[in-house]
Amino acid sequence: IREKVDPLVTKNNNGYLIQVKNNLPEILWYHYLKKFGFNRSQINDLLSNRNHSGKKFIAKNYTLYIDRKKWIINKNTQEKKGSFFVNKNSSLNEPVKILCNSIDKPTTLDISSTIAYLDTDKLNFPLELRKWLPGDKIKPIGMKGSKKVSDLLIDLKTSIPDKRRTYVLLSNNKIIWVIGKKLSADFIANKKTINWYKITIIPS
Repeated sequence: IREKVDPLVTKNNNGYLIQVKNNLPEILWYHYLKKFGFNRSQINDLLSNRNHSGKKFIAKNYTLYIDRKKWIINKNTQEKKGSFFVNKNSSLNEPVKILCNSIDKPTTLDISSTIAYLDTDKLNFPLELRKWLPGDKIKPIGMKGSKKVSDLLIDLKTSIPDKRRTYVLLSNNKIIWVIGKKLSADFIANKKTINWYKITIIPS
C-alpha cells in the first residue's frame, strides 16, 4: 500500500493532500483511508464520487474534502467563532496569530503574503478579525472597484478547507485584508503615507 499510495500524498500543517489516481485498485484506497477513521460505506461513496468537487466526508477525527482532482484530509478542530478585536499596538494569538505595530517609514519593504503595510491615518481602532462571510467585498490592489471575497477565493483557486479557514481584517466594517491573500487598496501605505502601520502573521 505504502509504495503505491505514499508518492501521491503530501503532508502539510493542516493535514494531507492526495493526488487522485483512478487506476489504483479500490482495495488500496480502502486500507489507506480506514486509518483516518472512514468506514467502508464512506469510502465506497467517496470512490464512486471521487471527482465530485465540494463533497466532504466526516469521520470522528478527520474530514476529507474532494477538491477538483485532489482529496484533502484535515484533522477536525474546534472552530473559533465570532469577532476578535485588535488594538493599535498589540498582538492576537487566536484564531490567527498576528503582531501589529506602528513603525517608522521603512527603507525597504518585506514583500510577503504574511505582511501588510498600512496607513495608520486610514484605520479606526480596534480592528476586527472574523471569518469571511457571503457578500463580503474588498477593493483589491490593482483593480478598479470592489470584488466579492467569494469570487476572489475562486480566482485564487483556494481549496475548500482553506476557504473555511480564511479570515478578514476590518476597520470600521470595511475589509482591510483577506488575511494572507489580498490587501485592500483603500488602506495600504504608499509614498504619501506619514504614519506607517505593520501587521505580521506569525506562523503557528
